Amino acid sequence: MRRIIILSWILFVFVCSKAANIDTLMVYSKSMGKTLPNLVITPDGYSSKQKAYPVVYLLHGAGGDFMAWLKKVPDLPKYADQYDFILICPEGGKTSWYFNSPVDKEMQFETYITQEVVPEVDNNYHTVKNKEGRAITGFSMGGHGAFIFLLETWTYGGRQEVPVEDWISYPFRIIGIFQNV
Repeated sequence: MRRIIILSWILFVFVCSKAANIDTLMVYSKSMGKTLPNLVITPDGYSSKQKAYPVVYLLHGAGGDFMAWLKKVPDLPKYADQYDFILICPEGGKTSWYFNSPVDKEMQFETYITQEVVPEVDNNYHTVKNKEGRAITGFSMGGHGAFIFLLETWTYGGRQEVPVEDWISYPFRIIGIFQNV
């Protein structure tokens, strides 16, 4: 009986150690003057490998927070393992719509995501540190944010008729916009 318990415990430890790691990265936002949490899911074996991983940024919907994606899609760690990428779920405020508010200095989420979170993730994790190694998507308000980033990319800050190679001014590629996740 003792052997069975010991073998069961060893098997349990082995199975539990072969899974994605879930962490929180606290990022100070200079643009908003506050520190915000960001969910980080790294794939199995991440800490032992020195390779650069692609990153997928998942923007949450209105009324949600940085934990919303994990609550709605509890299999996210499994996907990080299966596809060998890092998932980042940044805090986006309850109703920011991922814009920089012209009237509320504590609602500068476009700057926060694109200029503060991305560099912090790149500095703290083994990532592919260019736009080819990053993707962004979202549901509801987060889909709006991903779409706004796409429009900003197409217009290159509002200027039209720019060369195609200059379209990607933001550090992401858009991979989809979800509803009813």
